[in-house]
Amino acid sequence: MNFSMLVSVMAAATLLPAMAMEWLRAPDVWRRASLVFAGIACIVVAGLPDFGGSFARAVWGSLAMVLALFLIATVMDRGIERLGPLLVAYCGAVGLLAVPFSERQAAGIWSGTALLHILPGLAGYALITLAAIAAVAADMQARALKARRVNWLLDRLPPLNESERHSFRFLIAAAVALSIAVSAGMALNWTQYGTILRIDHKAMLTLVALAATAGLLGAHAYSGLRGRQAVRWVLGVYLLLTLAFPGAKFVGDIVLGRG
Repeated sequence: MNFSMLVSVMAAATLLPAMAMEWLRAPDVWRRASLVFAGIACIVVAGLPDFGGSFARAVWGSLAMVLALFLIATVMDRGIERLGPLLVAYCGAVGLLAVPFSERQAAGIWSGTALLHILPGLAGYALITLAAIAAVAADMQARALKARRVNWLLDRLPPLNESERHSFRFLIAAAVALSIAVSAGMALNWTQYGTILRIDHKAMLTLVALAATAGLLGAHAYSGLRGRQAVRWVLGVYLLLTLAFPGAKFVGDIVLGRG
């Protein structure tokens, strides 16, 4: 087992206490502490200079941002804590999927100027992820109401209306973060290459995702779009950004072997 894979396994293991705390419905203080511990571990892994492969770094960096923004959001609205079971399930699944693809080649450290573009983009992707998790919770509650069934997980998740409200709030924040990331990216392209926009699939997918997010928010505001249609839109935007950010790293690192 190479160093990068060992580090990924250790990082994935730090998610287990968070999963146990959520699914066992431990006291709030223990749940928050386990999420903070997992988030710090993800940050450390993503920042290690000898951690191999930009795909693995992107995965752990995105999970760190998801956990950090979730914890910040719970301070602003305690009801968001009820998304915890789906959040830790998502983080655990993504963390485990990243382990086999922790490469031997070293990945470059992000420069200070690049971070001005990367961090808002990473925040936008994390916020879209949280919006998708809230949308899934809303869909689960809607299906349960229709089927007139209930279980401990549905009882733990926020009610339908609250889940939809959380999802659209995360979408608004994501639109702001992505707008900042796109603007910073254009400024960096201008200073480095003398052009505002470099035509590649990452840039195009990000712009399409931003336009789709703005369109979804507009449709929700003016026509009351909600329910399963809104869930499909949110998941579609999440898929676009997944292809644009970790997807691009996966192709470069794993498929093409560029590192």
